[in-house]
Amino acid sequence: MIASAKYLFLFLVLIWIGIFILTKINSDVISEILGNREKIEILRMDREFWQRNSGNIASVLAKQKSFYHEIESLKLGEVALNDNIKRLFNESGVSDPVVEMDAKSAQGDSVPLGMTFKGTFKNGERALNRIRDVFPYLSCREIGLLRESDTNVLKYDVVVSYRYKLVIK
Repeated sequence: MIASAKYLFLFLVLIWIGIFILTKINSDVISEILGNREKIEILRMDREFWQRNSGNIASVLAKQKSFYHEIESLKLGEVALNDNIKRLFNESGVSDPVVEMDAKSAQGDSVPLGMTFKGTFKNGERALNRIRDVFPYLSCREIGLLRESDTNVLKYDVVVSYRYKLVIK
């Protein structure tokens, strides 16, 4: 009877060990399932966010892109920018426009650009406002005004930062 009690005890111990092993396996599987559910929920919420805000994200990216002039080389960008700025100055009624880029003072993706022109206060303000509106990649650093003798004509001396990105097409 003692031998049969030993076998019964051994049998019960093996059953309990099996129960503990199955419980551990089930616990690990349940943890994995819960982790996967959490990942799926995060992905679902992320997809929903992108769908709901895709228009806003696109407009922010487009606006960010407008703050840099995408050019193939700094020289080509300088030539195109000079032509466009001089055309804008002529349309705004100012005279003697001079645009000079100081490539030696470049800092990363920004280059100082000096502009001088003459005109009335109203025409000069119109020219500067048009530059701000047409060229968002130019940010004003300095504006100097000097009045010409006994006239309403002002000499404007403006320094802006020209932000650019070199792109290969």
